[in-house]
Amino acid sequence: MGGVRQQFSLRENIELSLFGSEFLRNAPKLLAVEGQAVPDMQYHQYGYLFVASTPNGANCLRQNYDLQTSV
Repeated sequence: MGGVRQQFSLRENIELSLFGSEFLRNAPKLLAVEGQAVPDMQYHQYGYLFVASTPNGANCLRQNYDLQTSV
């Protein structure tokens, strides 16, 4: 069990997380060795629901979302 966090407020952290997630998605192909079983990373990408309890919190979530989707 685990997760790959992608909800950051710094562009560098978002880019690193996107790289890690892309690597995990492509790991079976990237790590394949001829004559060997393809590695099964058991990686399943799901989402999260974030809920703000204040207008300021909602504004912060919106700003983070805008940054995360711009990368």
